[in-house]
Amino acid sequence: MPSKKSKKLQSQKTRAPSKTALSAILLVVFCTLITSSAQIFYKLGSGKMTTTAGLSTLLKTAVLNPNLWTGLILYGIGAIILIIALKKGELSILYPIIALSYVWVSLLSVRFLGEHMNSMKWFGVITIIVGVSLIGIGSQYSSSEKANKSPSKLMNKTKKKSRTHRRKK
Repeated sequence: MPSKKSKKLQSQKTRAPSKTALSAILLVVFCTLITSSAQIFYKLGSGKMTTTAGLSTLLKTAVLNPNLWTGLILYGIGAIILIIALKKGELSILYPIIALSYVWVSLLSVRFLGEHMNSMKWFGVITIIVGVSLIGIGSQYSSSEKANKSPSKLMNKTKKKSRTHRRKK
């Protein structure tokens, strides 16, 4: 039966170095906060919109609505932050973090819009946080199968097979 030390050493051997910088993760979290704030501004701006008026009145109201403009600007800032973050990390690690937007919107809507959270909403928020955490933790580990299927190893195997095949002829 393996000891705790040998299990820990084995665990460390299978851990792949993360190609995603902590700064990239923090940038994506900040991006989700910015874009979630934009959603709150959209909601505030939508309250001033009239849907019963004609299209020209609707467009005029939208163009002159500072809350909608603030939301659009925040979305633009969020997009720039996300692009910077994606340069510093792996998409498969960073993109799931965007699910935190659901968490931020839930919390911000309670604070700024007076909405209420029931137990099912809280359960959903906790589930999202746990899911994003699991993706982050899981991305730090690499199975030996994945390591064996890396493109460079596959290329080496293909070259060896073709050399062996030529020799047999």
